[in-house]
Amino acid sequence: MKELRFEIKNVKTFEGEEGMGLVCDLFINGTKCCHCIDSAYGGEMNIHNVSNSDKVKDLVKQMYDYCNNKPKIKVRDIEFPYTVESLINDLYNDKQIEKAKKQMLKKRENAIIVGKKDDYFDYSFFNSRKPIKEIPTRILQNIIDEQVKPKLEKGQIILNTNIPDININ
Repeated sequence: MKELRFEIKNVKTFEGEEGMGLVCDLFINGTKCCHCIDSAYGGEMNIHNVSNSDKVKDLVKQMYDYCNNKPKIKVRDIEFPYTVESLINDLYNDKQIEKAKKQMLKKRENAIIVGKKDDYFDYSFFNSRKPIKEIPTRILQNIIDEQVKPKLEKGQIILNTNIPDININ
């Protein structure tokens, strides 16, 4: 069986009665296969095939087989089956992480970013009036040593990788 590639597109979120709702299209191996709706009313996600073609039916069947063969999700002492809804949620979370990562990488061009490693949502920054790479090394090192490092909280590090000549540890 060929490895399956999943992607969600046309993602819309909204506030429902029981949390955030989600509407998206699910692509399997580049083919639009399903339209997915989580109405945020406490029920299951509605997943509809977008076509009755044999190709879509086969890809959707493979997707269900894929989900059924995934390990169960353990929350405290309770186990839940991995479902298509779990897959959609994982894809959405991955998309949000990528978006946050891009924002952070863009921001670091003009800021010193401080946070925990690989946490793209919870960080703070020290803005600069001009791009970091234009600040002389000696001045930037003084800023980091005197203004940034003393304010680091437990577990925080300087996340910039775009200032290689500076001691950020």
